[in-house]
Amino acid sequence: TVIPHFVDTKRFVPAPMRKTVRTILFCGRLEEYKGVFDFVEMTRRLPNNLRFVMVGTGSQRDKLIHSQVELKSVSYEDMPKIYQDADIFVAPSKPSTKMVLGKPITTWEEQYCTVLLEAQAAGLPIVTTNTGGIPENVGDAGIVVPPGDVDRITKAVKRFIDEPALRALYSKRGRVRAEHVHDIKIGSGRLDALYKKLMSAKEIEQ
Repeated sequence: TVIPHFVDTKRFVPAPMRKTVRTILFCGRLEEYKGVFDFVEMTRRLPNNLRFVMVGTGSQRDKLIHSQVELKSVSYEDMPKIYQDADIFVAPSKPSTKMVLGKPITTWEEQYCTVLLEAQAAGLPIVTTNTGGIPENVGDAGIVVPPGDVDRITKAVKRFIDEPALRALYSKRGRVRAEHVHDIKIGSGRLDALYKKLMSAKEIEQ
């Protein structure tokens, strides 16, 4: 039985959609495999009147200090507001590899990415990558591009900036998916059903 992560859709809620895009958000560990340097490269290709925010900690933080991104480390209690202050969410995760006998071997891919659940609940248009569990997580609620493809990431973000109707469409898709697929009540119901099934089977064995 596989029961994925879920999100509290009463805690993470959308803010009214702004007419123009001001803030583009990344949340997660500040590590290369999370695509943090792809995010920074993306910022160089987008208008400089935008605000680029990265929330998290990690080993690459010092290397990001001199980029044009705004680095934040906040408590989890403040995260709902972080999402509400943003207009677009970007999660550019990419696989980690190492060379084994002269061949690149994948050593890590994104698991399920909890921040994507929160971004959906917050009604943020999402740009992310096709790696690990991300496609299963976002479904049709985000624009999914190949990992490491900064051109595609940038173009997807630019579409959201230029097309308010598209932004509104993906905002709605994200919130609907959060409520009907990822809501914590659904998760607790599945756990409850699983434990009852297991306990029932144990009683029968006895």
